[in-house]
Amino acid sequence: MAERLAKMTAFRNLLVHGYGKVDDELMFKIMLNDLYDLDLLLSGIRRLLNQE
Repeated sequence: MAERLAKMTAFRNLLVHGYGKVDDELMFKIMLNDLYDLDLLLSGIRRLLNQE
């Protein structure tokens, strides 16, 4: 999961700093298919917060 989150960070940096390089089709594909990792991360954070 850490490797996939690192790739998300790199993609985020591309979005923020390289608008001209963004592939709209790739962005749409990611939005439709690749946000599951964020759901997993948020679930893990919620579990940790609920333990305290």
